[in-house]
Amino acid sequence: MRAPAHAGAVVLAAVVLAATVAVVTPASAEPVADAVCAEHVDDPVAVPWRDSGVDATRGGCLHADVSARLGGHALIDTPGFYGTVGGDLTVAARFVESNRLEWGFGLRVVDAVVVQNAVFTVDELGYGPISAHLALGGASVLAGKPLRGAVYARLEAPFTRSRLDGSSGALQLGGAATWRLAPRWRAHGHVAALGWYASSTSGRDGRAAAATSADLGWRPRGWLGLFLGADLQVGWYGWGLDHLAVRSGAHWRVKGLWRVELAAGRPLLGAERTDLGFGLAVRRDLD
Repeated sequence: MRAPAHAGAVVLAAVVLAATVAVVTPASAEPVADAVCAEHVDDPVAVPWRDSGVDATRGGCLHADVSARLGGHALIDTPGFYGTVGGDLTVAARFVESNRLEWGFGLRVVDAVVVQNAVFTVDELGYGPISAHLALGGASVLAGKPLRGAVYARLEAPFTRSRLDGSSGALQLGGAATWRLAPRWRAHGHVAALGWYASSTSGRDGRAAAATSADLGWRPRGWLGLFLGADLQVGWYGWGLDHLAVRSGAHWRVKGLWRVELAAGRPLLGAERTDLGFGLAVRRDLD
């Protein structure tokens, strides 16, 4: 059985998170925040690597919207296609109170996995989990340019999956910042501590990790945002590097309050078992 936590990874994340909080302590004013967050297509698009997406990155802006997201992942072991392919559909909503507090919830309504090896093929269809999050935001200035930051918690609720032979849950505690480099350019940074547990009649297991990410976003048109990002995580599979992964994608405003997100990512280094992750989401703004 694995240790329930990796103290070094968690301490590292806590130290960087404290620095993030210090940087984004609210300064004077909402005009600063508005300059950074006015157009939602400037937000980065996450490609989660952990089950249920509890590790998903985010930017420093707070937004209110409803969404439906198709996600997928693949682990291909050989040219003969021995591996795992999975997909899911998640619906979610988030709300903003007084420009300082964002809260929301989500439900993975479909979770499908196909596993194949040299002997057999197994497919499984289920639902869950239910997730919830809370974020506190503030506006500041860095190097004379406006910045928006948030500290947040994301929870995967136990006992909300279709499987009844045990329970699992996960938590992400993190900080994120979005920095307005120029009217059409944004830099995004994120750091977090992750924790997970699972329990069944056969025993208990737990994992923890520290994660960070960085994204650069460019809006060549008023309705289109393009981004390139990298994710780094340590501790999930032991004391070494879990992955250094790259992401890219697009975020565009289709019409009025409707937006579409598309992103894909691939690990380059580390022990990560997933070869490819991708996501496609449709969102409708509420603010």
